[in-house]
Amino acid sequence: MLDYIRKHSQSFMVWLLVGAIAFIFIVQFGPQSRGCGRGRLKTDYVAKVYGFGLSPDAWRWAWVMHNGSQMDPKEAKAMRLRETVMDGLIERELLVREAGRMGLKVTEEEVEDSLLEGRLFMTSSVHALGRTSSSGVIPIDFSREDGSFDFETFQMFVTNRFHMTLASFKEQQIREMHAQHMRQLVEAAVHVSDTEVRGEYDRESDRAKVGYVSFDPAFWVRRLEPSDAEITAWIEQHLDDVKKKYDDESYKYKSVERQVRTRHILFALTSDATDEEIAAKKVLAEEILAKIKGGADFAKLASTSSDDEESAKRGGDLGFRSRGDLVEEYEDVAFGLKEGEIAGPVKTMFGFHIIRCEGFREGDIPFEDVRVEIGRSLMLMSVAREQARKAAEEFLAKIGSGEDMDSAAEALEAVFYPPPASPAPAPKVKPGAEPAAGQAAGDAPAEEAGKEEKPRDPLMPRFKESSWIQRTDDSIPGIGRSKDLIGEVFTLDPAKPLVGHVVSVGDRWYVVKLVERMEPTDSDFATKKADIKQLLEGEKKISLFTQWMDDLRAKAEKEGAIEINQAYLKYTMEEGEEEAEAGEGDEKAD
Repeated sequence: MLDYIRKHSQSFMVWLLVGAIAFIFIVQFGPQSRGCGRGRLKTDYVAKVYGFGLSPDAWRWAWVMHNGSQMDPKEAKAMRLRETVMDGLIERELLVREAGRMGLKVTEEEVEDSLLEGRLFMTSSVHALGRTSSSGVIPIDFSREDGSFDFETFQMFVTNRFHMTLASFKEQQIREMHAQHMRQLVEAAVHVSDTEVRGEYDRESDRAKVGYVSFDPAFWVRRLEPSDAEITAWIEQHLDDVKKKYDDESYKYKSVERQVRTRHILFALTSDATDEEIAAKKVLAEEILAKIKGGADFAKLASTSSDDEESAKRGGDLGFRSRGDLVEEYEDVAFGLKEGEIAGPVKTMFGFHIIRCEGFREGDIPFEDVRVEIGRSLMLMSVAREQARKAAEEFLAKIGSGEDMDSAAEALEAVFYPPPASPAPAPKVKPGAEPAAGQAAGDAPAEEAGKEEKPRDPLMPRFKESSWIQRTDDSIPGIGRSKDLIGEVFTLDPAKPLVGHVVSVGDRWYVVKLVERMEPTDSDFATKKADIKQLLEGEKKISLFTQWMDDLRAKAEKEGAIEINQAYLKYTMEEGEEEAEAGEGDEKAD
């Protein structure tokens, strides 16, 4: 160590420092020194591993290095930091014990040289996560601008940061280096063959992108309007399925809190509606309400007048709803009505509502009371799924005849959302005729403004592309989990890019084709081989060492060789208070 400092000394003051360091090391590391505090380990320990007692200094060292002294106690508890630090110390001592059994040595000169070079060693638990997982060499700089070792800075770092003597700090480093040497010995058994490297390259480099169109039954559900008679007939034919659904989801119908069933007619308002628009909507709502009070059929008016298209198909029926399912203003009125009562106009964030109460239910709901509700839902999904399948098969047939999938998807959109019909040509203005107000001579009369174009349903079949997928993946982004489909994709090529059948994943149907393929090559492998080998070696080392360490600890626990002082795992007190309870007095870490 002294030779190392001499080589890096740049001034007379540094030569004086050489003598000071020599004296301190003689005092601190000599036989008369406190060393690692072993005189107190008989009664004062953090944990014992095969009889060796870990001192509070060991805990303080590890706790600070895991950033525990700078962490909010609640965060530390959420991360189980104390348990992680304890596991790291126990694993370190198991490694030190194995290193001793293997005859591995760490000299004082090695520790001193590593400190002079700005390298610390630390062992974290193999199962530490995130910010607590640093393990191995940790760089730290104790050098001056001229490159010489700054002993004062190093000494302050040890005493202020860890509240430890230099001797105890050095002892921690000796044990850390022993542990690291043992880990390196275990990891040295790892070997990665060229065959493994090539296999990994092939897996990583054999990729594909697919294009697909999704046919979601939910899109067709929104377009179904079965009559009551059709629903009743379907339920009779599928009564067992309806009962099974009720039994499978019985939790929905047990001890139900009070629910209300309502119909409504909505007169929608946008968030930026003007006072005039709000007043006009309210007048319209009051006119419809007057018709209902005059005897008009609520359901029929809802189907023709409501701006809520989904419920309008059902005569405004929203079904049974619990509190919290609807906006507060609506619920406050709905739950205050009696069966058959009508209220409105009720203003909410959506606009004005006319509300009719259809009834209430609560408690245990018998099957007969919900058979139509369940049956209707099952019928809609069954019919919609079949319609979606047929639409997917028709689309596939169209693509199979040679049409581009993207273009075909656009044509399919036009089926569901046909473009507005072109207006009839406006009559030309006769020469000399007086133009209408606001119309320039020779212009056609201004057309009446039409309604805004209806927004597209996000579930409508559209052409989309996935991100890159690999043979080893088990799902395709945008489609979902299907190992069979992935296997089929990798049999496709540019000459035959289309999956020849409709694919079912979850509730949806898909038409799928290969868009792009990336295949492995020898030249590309040659450039990536070294990096892949290094990556595989790192992964195998971590896996091997983790398993070896787990086996070593399991053996020690089975033999009863690990004893933990539970005081160090408590989060209820400050760090210094716990150490005092553990026998460290009032000495407190940062």
